[in-house]
Amino acid sequence: DNDKAIVLLRQYPAKIIKEVKGEDSDLHDNYVPVLEEAEAQANAKRFFHWELEFPEVFIDLKHSQWLENPGFDAVIGNPPYIRIQELREEETEYFNTTFSSPSGNYDIYSLFVEKGGDLLNTDGRSGYILPHKFFQANYGEGLRKWLSDLNILSQIVDFGSNQVFENVTTYTCLLFLEGTAQDYFQYFCPQSPKLILEPDSLEETELSNSILGKQPWNFGNPEVLEIRNRLQAQYPSLEEVTLRIYQGLKTSADAIYIVNEIETEGNYIQIYSPHCEETFKVEEDLFHRLIKGGDATAYHFDDTDRLILFPYAELEDGEMGLIPSDKFEQEYPLTWDYLLENREYLEARENGRMDGKGWYGYIYPKALDVISQPKIFTPDFSASASFAYDEDGNRFFTGGAAGGYGITVNPPHSPLYLLTLLNSKLLDSILSTISTVFRGGWYSYESRFIKHLPIKDIEFSTPKEDRDQIVSETFGNWEESLVANDFSNELEVVEENRADIIHDLLVFLAEKMMAYKNQKEEIQDAIDPFKFVNKGVGFQQFQNVLSDTIKYGQQLTNEVDIGTVHHDIEELCLRPDGDKWLLSAKLKHRDPNTDWDDWIKEEGNIVRTNHDIYRFELSDEEAHYWQQSFEVLDEFENSGNFPGGKTRSTFEKLMKSKVPVFDDSANIKPLIELREELAEVKEKIEKTDWLIDQVVYQLYDLSEEEIEIVEQST
Repeated sequence: DNDKAIVLLRQYPAKIIKEVKGEDSDLHDNYVPVLEEAEAQANAKRFFHWELEFPEVFIDLKHSQWLENPGFDAVIGNPPYIRIQELREEETEYFNTTFSSPSGNYDIYSLFVEKGGDLLNTDGRSGYILPHKFFQANYGEGLRKWLSDLNILSQIVDFGSNQVFENVTTYTCLLFLEGTAQDYFQYFCPQSPKLILEPDSLEETELSNSILGKQPWNFGNPEVLEIRNRLQAQYPSLEEVTLRIYQGLKTSADAIYIVNEIETEGNYIQIYSPHCEETFKVEEDLFHRLIKGGDATAYHFDDTDRLILFPYAELEDGEMGLIPSDKFEQEYPLTWDYLLENREYLEARENGRMDGKGWYGYIYPKALDVISQPKIFTPDFSASASFAYDEDGNRFFTGGAAGGYGITVNPPHSPLYLLTLLNSKLLDSILSTISTVFRGGWYSYESRFIKHLPIKDIEFSTPKEDRDQIVSETFGNWEESLVANDFSNELEVVEENRADIIHDLLVFLAEKMMAYKNQKEEIQDAIDPFKFVNKGVGFQQFQNVLSDTIKYGQQLTNEVDIGTVHHDIEELCLRPDGDKWLLSAKLKHRDPNTDWDDWIKEEGNIVRTNHDIYRFELSDEEAHYWQQSFEVLDEFENSGNFPGGKTRSTFEKLMKSKVPVFDDSANIKPLIELREELAEVKEKIEKTDWLIDQVVYQLYDLSEEEIEIVEQST
C-alpha cells in the first residue's frame, strides 16, 4: 500500500484533489482504497501540516515558491506537561525519531519548545511558560543540548520555588528563544511572580550562551558560576575521587522492616512495629540503627530509636545475599516469627512479585554490600550542606523520600578531609549553581548533583611522621586559639605548607567538629525542660507580670512601631543600658520587597531582625530574674509562649506572651549553667567551622575577591 501511495502522490496529484472534493476524478479503482486508507489514518491520527495550514507564513503564494525567510514572527504558549509514560508507544517512537530534544523519560513540553523554535523565522521569537525542571533533570539533557547547540536562548525568567498557579505546586519559568543564534541571554529571578508586571524592578543578569551545555543548568549566582567553572576545569569531580556514591536501601515495605526500639535485653530487643501496631521480642543481630535525612547535620548524626531489619548476610561465595530461610529460622527464630506474621503482606508486594522463595527480602536489593561500611552520608534534600561521617558503618539509611546518599572514599584521601570540603561554604555555594532549589530554599543533594563538585586531589609526598609532627605543633595550643579567637598561627602554617599537610590539618579540624557536635547533643539532652516544669515553674502573660514596668517605661519607635506593625515575636532579651534596661525582641516579618497579598498567603520572603522595643527601670534583682526567665524561655517549647496571627499588632502579641514565673522551690541554676556550657560549645563550633572555610579557600587558591563572592552568596 505504501508503494501505491507513493505512485499516487507522484503521478496523480490532480486526481487526488478531485477525489477529495467529491468530483469525478477518473482515478483507477486500484488506488481508491489507498486514498480511503490515507483519509482514515489522517482522521485517526490528526496529522497537522504547518505549511498547509498557514501557507502564507512559509510560501510566497504569488510566485508559488518558498519565502526567503519562512516562519512565524512569534510563537507563544503554555505547553502540556505530560511524561512519555502516559503516551502510546507509537507516539513515543515517532517523537524519538522526529525530534532532537527527547532523552530519557522526557516530558513532551520539550518537544513543544523545539517545534516552536523550528517554526520561527530568523527575526522571530518564541515564549513559553513551562517547568524549569529540565534545567537539572536527566530527561532534560536532550533539550539542554538542543538549546546550547543552537545558542538561541534569549531570556529566562526563573520563578524558582515561587508558585505561579493556584491550587497546584509547580516549579516554572518563562523561556524565550530567538530565531537566530545569540551570544548572550538575560536571566531574571524575581522574588515574586507579580514583579514581572514591573519590568523596571527586575534585576537582570547577562550570561554567555557559551556556559550552557547538556550538563545540568543552574543560574543562581553568575559570579559563583564562574568560580565553579574554573574549579571544575582545574580539579577532578567528587565522582572521580570516590569509590562509590550510592542511594540507600529500598525495602518496598518500610512499615514492616523499619521499627522502633523500645528496650534492649541482652542479645534481644523489644521493638514496636508500625504495621502490626504491636510490640515484638527479636534477636538484635539483624536490626541496625536507621537514619533519615533529617537526622543528619554537618558533621553529626542525631540519635534515633529507629531500626531497620536487614535480612542479608555474606554467603559462602563471598557475596552479599538473602539469608536462606532454613538458616534464618534456625539462627533467628524470633525475627523469623516476626516476618511470618507479615508474610501475606510481603508476598503481595507489587502484584505478587514476591510470592514464593525469597518473599522476606527487599524488592530492590541495592547497596547491600556497602551499606554497612564506613561512609559519608548526606540527606537527599537540605537547606544547607549536612554531610556527616559514619565511622563504624553501623548507621543504615533508605533511599527515596526522607532518605539520602552514601559516599565511600577512595584512599589515600581521608573521609574526614572530604567531609570538610563538602561541608564548606565554597562547595556548598557551588552546589547551589548545580542543584535544584525547592520551596523554602532547600536544595537537592542527590548523586546527580553532588557528583559534579570539584575536589582538590592530594598528592602525598611528605612522610607521614613529618605530617603528624606539623599537625601536632600547629594545634598544640588549640583551645587557647579558640578562647583568643586568634588563628593567625594556624593560617600561616596552611599558607606555608603543601596540600598533603593541609589535608591532615583539615582532618584534625573535622575530628574537632564531630567531637563538639557530640558534646553539644549531650548538653542539649541534659537540658530537659520537664525537670523544671514540675518544680515551682508556672506561666503568666507578660502584661500581668510586668504591667507597671511597661506602663511607666518608654516604648522605642525609632526602629519599629510595635503598636502598628504586624511582626511575630521569636525571642526576648534583656540587657543593661546605663541606669535603665533595654528589652529587645527578635522579630519575624515580611521582606519590604514582598507584596502584602503574598505575605498574607505566606508566599512572601521572610526576614528576621533584632529590635530594641522598650526602655524601663528595674532593680538589679528584678533584672537578673527576668534575664534568667527570658534565657530559659525557649526550653518550654510546648507552652505556646508567643502568640501569632497577622491581625494582631506586635504590642498585642508581646502583652499576651507567656513567660515562666518561678516560686521559691524552683531551682533553675543547673539549667543556667548548662545553657552557659552549651553557648561555649556552640561558639567553638562556629569558630572551628570558620577556620575550616578559610583553610579550604587557601587550598583551592581563591582570591580575596572570590572569597568575598562566596561569603556573600551564603
